[in-house]
Amino acid sequence: MVHIASPLNKIMTSIRGRAKPAADHAKLLESIDHRAELAKEKARLRSELHRLHEQIRASESRRLEAVNRYKGIPEPAASQTEQTRKDLEQRRAAALEEMEAIAQEKARLRDTQEATQARMNAIEEELSRPLAVTPEQATHHRKLMEATQAKANEVQTALASAEAELTALSQAPDPAAELRLELQAALAGQAVGTHTGDDVASAEARLMAAEAAQASEQAGKVARLTATKTGLQTLLTELQAEQQRLAAAWPAIAAGAYQRELTPAVAEYKVRLAELVSAWDAVRALRQLAENSGVALSVDVPEVVASLKDAGQLRLASAMEDARARLAI
Repeated sequence: MVHIASPLNKIMTSIRGRAKPAADHAKLLESIDHRAELAKEKARLRSELHRLHEQIRASESRRLEAVNRYKGIPEPAASQTEQTRKDLEQRRAAALEEMEAIAQEKARLRDTQEATQARMNAIEEELSRPLAVTPEQATHHRKLMEATQAKANEVQTALASAEAELTALSQAPDPAAELRLELQAALAGQAVGTHTGDDVASAEARLMAAEAAQASEQAGKVARLTATKTGLQTLLTELQAEQQRLAAAWPAIAAGAYQRELTPAVAEYKVRLAELVSAWDAVRALRQLAENSGVALSVDVPEVVASLKDAGQLRLASAMEDARARLAI
């Protein structure tokens, strides 16, 4: 049996390009899918923790009621009959047993709560780590989105063309219409004696042959066009699903690419800021000591706030261009 490869697989293989970038991108999407599953699990665990919390509160309430019932049962006394003492001892033993069962249930709930919270903490810790995305991966993903959308547009055009052909085929003139008129004329002529039975038979034969040929040809065209339309619709649905998947992953990929650049930039900023503060404090200290000693100093020290001002946002625009060139996304 011959298996024909899916058009979507061939299209996506050609779009993804070389093996290594495609493999790296596939791993990136797997990471995003994994994080999405972790987010779902986190939501489920949050609900589970709430349920456990309520169950523990309920068990505490039941244990308090059991303790009060136990306290309400008097201890057996020597003055009481043997049967009364026996009944009291049984009631107190049953109450103690109930309290112990509730305590064990609460302990099990606590253990489950701790394990659930530990899993929640592990998920939150994993999700807090930024997604590792290289500029090359981000660029590759963006190109994939653009190429997939372009291919979807091509398929939409082809689908519209197939639908137009089907419509035109259904509205095409009847090629057997003239032969049908000839048969009608022959039958009318036979009725008034101007045509023979052979004339009628000949007209009928030509009409039947034309109709059979027309039906066969049209059926074949309709079948092919209908199959083409169905295949294109399926392919378009698959491409749109792939496009949606890529688009849904883009915010996380872009954030990861920006975070990759931002983390060292922030670290450098903190170092430089600490150096600036130290240098500024040294300047302030010397000026203050000089003033305290009655020494007048003349020194040009730019103010920090004034130096940070960016008239016309020109420095910011230049820095954005540099970052955009590095990221290429």
